[in-house]
Amino acid sequence: MSHLALMYRDLDQLKEGVALQSLVLEKQRELLGEAHPETLRSMSHLALMHKDLRQFKAAAALQTFVLEKLKLQFGEDHAESLQAMENLALTHGNLGQFKDAATLQTFVLEKRKEILGEEDAHTLRIMSFLALTHKDLGQLKSAETLQTFVLEKLRLLLGDKHADTLWTMENLALTYRDLGQFKDAAALQTFVLEKRQEILGEEHAETLTAMSYLALTNRDLEQLDGIAVQDQLMSPTRGQGETSLMDTFIVYSTDEDR
Repeated sequence: MSHLALMYRDLDQLKEGVALQSLVLEKQRELLGEAHPETLRSMSHLALMHKDLRQFKAAAALQTFVLEKLKLQFGEDHAESLQAMENLALTHGNLGQFKDAATLQTFVLEKRKEILGEEDAHTLRIMSFLALTHKDLGQLKSAETLQTFVLEKLRLLLGDKHADTLWTMENLALTYRDLGQFKDAAALQTFVLEKRQEILGEEHAETLTAMSYLALTNRDLEQLDGIAVQDQLMSPTRGQGETSLMDTFIVYSTDEDR
């Protein structure tokens, strides 16, 4: 029955999946107890379905319970405990509880580095999520540092065209935009767009998203160039012999008045 519930989720029939997974969980609690690994696994699956339905509080309640039981059974450093922390941190983020998310993600990242090393896929994934949480907290420089590190490693491990590399590049570009580094953002977004067009085609949702992001950045660049030109025209400290459009207009007006 649990497998059928997961099939419902894969088919995007989430309400049916939640109903069936809830029934499975109820029976497992009766037969195996709340702390049994199979019961906890069903709770985790049900929490993900609640998240898909944007029922984040229900998901967080289940994930918190699972995490506490796993920590008691296996300790904080165990792979299942760390995965449960990672899942709960993402739900905290969905709820806008960014400090709670950052606390869990920082702990998981340190443990992943210690156990798996800095270049392991699990380590790089949690580093990416922590970077996004730092962005939500307004810690843009910290986010940039993490995302730059992840991007460099993914380029070496997976290549420039891999989906994870392009996703990281896209997120770093958005961080550049938030930092006002529009040229750096545009360079990355142009690369992402070209690769998405090449791999996925022009009408794919991810390609259209990349196109939209680049358009916004180009708009910001145009506005910035416009402000720079305006500042130059209106500057009272131009060098000797420099003439602005306003100066030319004044000269012509004066000549005509004569």
